[in-house]
Amino acid sequence: YCFPRRNEFPDDYWQWTKQSYKDFLDQPHKYTIYILEDVKHGSTNVPAGLAVWNLAVLTNAPQDPGLDQRKDINVVRFEAFSKAAGQRFHTSFAEWADKQVNLSSLVVHPDFRRRGGGTMLVRWGMDRAQAKAWPVTLCASPMGQFLYEYLGFRNIATEVVQVEGEEE
Repeated sequence: YCFPRRNEFPDDYWQWTKQSYKDFLDQPHKYTIYILEDVKHGSTNVPAGLAVWNLAVLTNAPQDPGLDQRKDINVVRFEAFSKAAGQRFHTSFAEWADKQVNLSSLVVHPDFRRRGGGTMLVRWGMDRAQAKAWPVTLCASPMGQFLYEYLGFRNIATEVVQVEGEEE
């Protein structure tokens, strides 16, 4: 929705995706990246997925999404999505303030889906949250609904992010 031209400008898309993950890695006090590897390829481990866990949700995370430089982005949609994300925190997660473990991103390569990797990545954060007696929070697309329901998550709100006047 936010990056409709990512296939037309893949170098642009990957440059900014890499920058986002660099931003996560540069903030170890805030984020933990848990990586899933496939070890069945001889001596070379192959990345199969990753989860980005936000362990300090109230700590600012300055990031430059490159709105004025990217060719793959729809700026209006991105701004609408970002605004909704900020509002979502206040309407759905604020009651826990900084006492929550938030799944910021979960990615599993299509070749490794439905093999337990996503469950492992999510359970890692669930275990951290349980040790602190904090809830795990996340925002999911419909694609993740089955996994999160399987793991015991409940839907506390549903929202549609949409630019006014668009049907997408």
